[in-house]
Amino acid sequence: MENSEKEFKINAFFEAFQIINSAIQKNISSINGEDIKKFISYILKAKHIFVVAVGRSGLVSKAFAMRLIHLGKQVSIVGDITTPAITKENLLIAISGSGQTEYVTMVVKKAKSLGATVISITSFLDSPVAKNSDFALKIEGKEKREDRVDYFAGQLEGKYESLAPMGTLFEISTLVFLDCVIAQLASYLGKSEKDMKNIHSNLE
Repeated sequence: MENSEKEFKINAFFEAFQIINSAIQKNISSINGEDIKKFISYILKAKHIFVVAVGRSGLVSKAFAMRLIHLGKQVSIVGDITTPAITKENLLIAISGSGQTEYVTMVVKKAKSLGATVISITSFLDSPVAKNSDFALKIEGKEKREDRVDYFAGQLEGKYESLAPMGTLFEISTLVFLDCVIAQLASYLGKSEKDMKNIHSNLE
């Protein structure tokens, strides 16, 4: 390493881990148990489930969709060329930290106009996505960027800071929440890991 290069320090890694780990526990523990039951009940009743999200939240939604398929549910990702028409018997799950993502908002409104049930995950219950949903579950994330001296406190309060930039805390908390939902569904449906593996793609 040349002397002119910035010295590499590992402390930021562990600081970020502390922030993210604490935020996940705080965010998920703050979710009302009745809201979790309600969220899961919509999934159990749905004949076909559609998921929509963009960016990193889109990756989280796809991971959730894959696990739902492993549980034997009929699932489609909005925007995929093989996605069928949505009907009144179907469920749309929308994920948007801000609740203002234009594409997600448009899809939510369209699904509602077609008679489908819509549930969403967001940090803002007064957002367009939440207001156009039949049920919105709140997972804390971040607010607007705010300059703070105490950046650890800021992150834990859901504020913007460089060690967990943009939607990181919402996305990771949502991923963990949805994996816990899968665990609850698997238990309720009596599905074992072997059952799920039998449905896992075998073309790789």
